[in-house]
Amino acid sequence: MAKKESSSSSVIAGYKIVNKEKLARAKKAAGADASEELILAYYDKLAGAILDEDGDKLKTGKFWNFGERKPKGVKKEDEEEGAKRKGQPKK
Repeated sequence: MAKKESSSSSVIAGYKIVNKEKLARAKKAAGADASEELILAYYDKLAGAILDEDGDKLKTGKFWNFGERKPKGVKKEDEEEGAKRKGQPKK
């Protein structure tokens, strides 16, 4: 069965983003100067559907660490910038 392609999907860091509303919320949460990887992590946190280059859906949690409540594999500077925006202390 062929996967349904959506022409309204966005691509962030090489991954297809399906839900534009969640993408807008993720961009706002990540901040204006956030990297694509950080935006992708926040989108993942919102359980937005992410498709790989083959159109296969990735499991939620690939980019966001729910146990530690932080992005996976994001540069330290990006994480610290996100903490400043939210008024949280750096860890």
